[in-house]
Amino acid sequence: MVYRFQDRSSHAKQGDGLIPGADKIDEHVGRRLRQGREASRLSKVVFAEVLGISLPELDRIETGKARLTPAQVLAASNALSVEPIFFFESFEKSR
Repeated sequence: MVYRFQDRSSHAKQGDGLIPGADKIDEHVGRRLRQGREASRLSKVVFAEVLGISLPELDRIETGKARLTPAQVLAASNALSVEPIFFFESFEKSR
């Protein structure tokens, strides 16, 4: 049996029923990522390189239209000198 994985940026998003509220946490994480990047005065170009993604993909992540992989969460937290939990802090489940 061969398993094929979908692009995570389009997987389990709003309306597909796989993860209720996924779009809200994606938007929250994207906002926190942008806040951290701006506070660290990193340009989008440099930050995208650190994460190993394209500039358009970084834009999609920062607007909640795509997701970070676990490896990208770690790379982002290292680049911003924050703990990975930073991206999830202040998220309210009931949003």
